[in-house]
Amino acid sequence: HMDSIAAPDGALVTPATKIGEIGDKSLACNGSGTVNYLHFEVVHNGMHGDRVNPGQLKACINGRTIRLPRAIGYDGWNQVPYRLIGLPRTDSSCVPGSFATPARPSGVRARIGNEQVAVSWSLPPSGVSKVMIAVADYRPSRGVWSGWTYKRLDDSTSSYTYRNLYNGHPYRFKVAFHGADGYSRWAGTPTVEPAGTPLAPRYRWARVTKTTLEMCWYRSERRGTPVTGYQVAYRQDLGSRWSSWHVTRIDPMGRHTWTDLRSRTRFEVKVRGMSAVGPSPWSQIGSATTNR
Repeated sequence: HMDSIAAPDGALVTPATKIGEIGDKSLACNGSGTVNYLHFEVVHNGMHGDRVNPGQLKACINGRTIRLPRAIGYDGWNQVPYRLIGLPRTDSSCVPGSFATPARPSGVRARIGNEQVAVSWSLPPSGVSKVMIAVADYRPSRGVWSGWTYKRLDDSTSSYTYRNLYNGHPYRFKVAFHGADGYSRWAGTPTVEPAGTPLAPRYRWARVTKTTLEMCWYRSERRGTPVTGYQVAYRQDLGSRWSSWHVTRIDPMGRHTWTDLRSRTRFEVKVRGMSAVGPSPWSQIGSATTNR
């Protein structure tokens, strides 16, 4: 069993890095007394996550490299039984003094969308065998961040999109490259919150005088980011055709009045909400005719 862990989460690890100690001086799990046994497994995403077979692992004995558990006669770790004697005493004699781990990924960016975040980074260099990406989210009820959830990607991958996220909820992402000598350092993104463009505002009514036109609407519903204002637009009937739309940006409110318009003229109006991630669809078009 793992007796202690020496490497903190996110630390750069090479074959020369001590990450922990295996073994225990207490009684064995079955209560039969102290025994020596050798076992190794990897669990992804927490103690109750997926168990991953690490395969044969390299170890050093007096300057030469062996692979365990094949060196003691077993093809897999789950085949190794409790053993009273005969376990190999390994050392660090075959571990090189330096390692060519990949450089940290550069250009890591996060682009938010509606219930999703697209993370991108520099194209992995030659020698990278896989890319690891991880996500964590903020837990407001406890005031803490969750643990990291990891995903392995192919060696040529330079982007990945997380979907089915919560709009307006904080997330963090990080990326690392893996090569023959281990992982690069992590490269992370700032905290981001997925968001979609606002829903279209709902047109309510239009009122007119001889030279004014007032439009009123129900405000846009936000989807993860605030509605920062509105674009209102009108066009007028020129008889044989409509004029182009006249568009105006206004502060976030629910009505707008145009002045100095032509009397006895038919107008059409519409409105859309604005946000940091883009505009909403236009509302339903309303119409009204100015008085004589």
